[in-house]
Amino acid sequence: MVRHLVARGAKVLVTDLRSEQDLEPTRARLEPLLSTDRIRFRLGEHHPDDFSSAEVVVVNPAVPHPWRNPHLQAARKSGARILTEIRLAIGNTPARQVIGITGSAGKSTTSAMIHHLLARTEGAPPARLGGNIGGSLLDDPPPADATLVLELSSFMLHWLGGDATATDDRFSPGTAVLTNLAGNHLDWHESLEHYVQSKAAIRGSTVACEAPRLVTLFETPGPDHPLSGFDPWWLPRDGESNHSAEHLDAIDSALELQVPGRHNQANARLAVLAVMTHLQLRGHPAPPTPEQAASLAGLLGDFAGLPHRLCRIGEFRGIACYDDSKSTTPEATLLAIDAFEEPGRIHLIAGGYDKGADLSPIAARTSDLAGLYTVGATAERLASEGGHRADTLEAAVRMISERAVHGDTVLLSPGCASWDQFANYEARGAAFAKAVQTTFAQQG
Repeated sequence: MVRHLVARGAKVLVTDLRSEQDLEPTRARLEPLLSTDRIRFRLGEHHPDDFSSAEVVVVNPAVPHPWRNPHLQAARKSGARILTEIRLAIGNTPARQVIGITGSAGKSTTSAMIHHLLARTEGAPPARLGGNIGGSLLDDPPPADATLVLELSSFMLHWLGGDATATDDRFSPGTAVLTNLAGNHLDWHESLEHYVQSKAAIRGSTVACEAPRLVTLFETPGPDHPLSGFDPWWLPRDGESNHSAEHLDAIDSALELQVPGRHNQANARLAVLAVMTHLQLRGHPAPPTPEQAASLAGLLGDFAGLPHRLCRIGEFRGIACYDDSKSTTPEATLLAIDAFEEPGRIHLIAGGYDKGADLSPIAARTSDLAGLYTVGATAERLASEGGHRADTLEAAVRMISERAVHGDTVLLSPGCASWDQFANYEARGAAFAKAVQTTFAQQG
């Protein structure tokens, strides 16, 4: 984002509460720009004057509780334009060229599947994957006619929905994909209501798109579901759906996925339906047909999955090991468990940063598993139903190596964020792979 702004002539102040020492690797990447005199740093602190005197403030979407942050309040009061990286990346791209994907689980895989399909569909415009997955589109701007496939977090959608920004800065995609919905990131949102409202921005009416086309298989929750009292914005409007039971049957008949689990079957269904909807919006002459659905589904046969998402990292002594570090919600962990036919042979590692989510559904599965090994800040709570408290990944892997037998599965699916012990879920996944390889190799 800094490189993007400086290249366009802006004078940029980079300010962060973290220290210069902590941020040195990132700061070093910006060193070549210092000779332009267009970039300054204020690290380890924030000055109110920096915000009240700015014309534009670009906010990291993970900054907590931005609606009451005093520095952002000062920027709002002074009339500053407030943006995020994702809004800059979208730029002037027409909404019909944007597919937005959100949900509490499955959005990364669904986004990657959509991109995979578009890259293999004859006659489809070039497609670029971005948002909450991969690098920034600002570093390598896509062609003007490209389709943007954007994984959108609830934080991003909070800002795209218009928190203190000008009307023209609000954005909703032409095709809006919802995988599922359950409480998540409640430490940031502070309430389930705010989380759901933020997600709802993906199909909100904006200057960019008055009526996004919603693609979802999510149904109305039952009376005991936490979402039962909310306005069901996630249901397709009359005449909005462009698929039928015949379309779904055609998809299912043609799907042969490499990635395991019923949830990935659902992700694949959504990906095919999203591409069909998108091609219509981009002027595809024929209405969607079961034949088109089957043809698209067949293109997912060589989709190998994403790193850290139920990714098989190896087999040792006949014990298969899977890295699902991207699982940061209890719902995602339950889906990972259910992706395997024999849960009683799964040694599950779970736990991490406490986002305020209800972890009891994971703990309740303890007796179904070969073992639950808990780590991180939530280790004690997750071990409440008879799990083994390990605290660290290395300790968990050592404990498993002493118990697992030929035919068992070792599964890292934390159900929590990584920030208590790791910089991100990628670092957590890499640490798991190293621990597995080191521990099992030592034991022959």
